[in-house]
Amino acid sequence: MHKERVETGRIRVNKQVHEETQTVEVPVTHEVVEVQRIPINQVVNEVPQSRQEGDTLILPVVREEVVTSVRLVLVEEVHITRKQQQTTDQQTVTVRRETVSIDRVDPDPTVPSGSTDTLR
Repeated sequence: MHKERVETGRIRVNKQVHEETQTVEVPVTHEVVEVQRIPINQVVNEVPQSRQEGDTLILPVVREEVVTSVRLVLVEEVHITRKQQQTTDQQTVTVRRETVSIDRVDPDPTVPSGSTDTLR
């Protein structure tokens, strides 16, 4: 018994890349600084130190007053609080998408046929 391979058809595969522009929502983080001026008006013996309370930096502000002697008066405290906020921003980006097309091609008519073995 004799077998031969016979081409019964061909396929052609094409791959294409398509680009398109899309607008997407992108999270954006930025800091917001809140400043509060808190009046104190209290006599103190020395200049208070700056201090941190949680997310708030406290800066004491003093002035000298002349009475019969010089004394420190804590005029106010400036409270500075940093907070992060997240918003969304629209940005235009280019995205790629691939497509594949497969086409069946008829067999070459110059190749003889008649075998029972086939290629696919």
